[in-house]
Amino acid sequence: MKDIELPIDLIQLILENKSNTAFLKKLADYAFKLREKDDWWDELTETQKNFVHKSAAQIDEGKVVPNATVREEIKQRLRRP
Repeated sequence: MKDIELPIDLIQLILENKSNTAFLKKLADYAFKLREKDDWWDELTETQKNFVHKSAAQIDEGKVVPNATVREEIKQRLRRP
């Protein structure tokens, strides 16, 4: 996709939905939210922040199971009678 195509597609989407006020409001709210440049981290609860910190520590300590391993284990469990 060329750089110019995205703004054109967005304008077209807006024009196609110009009577859908709920859609336009959500789009505008989202755009304004992005412009505020708030850090999503500030919106997390303390519990969520602690979970992220704990998860990062586990990754640093090598206490992780690769996604492929988990998927294979689930596949094997689903095959059992």
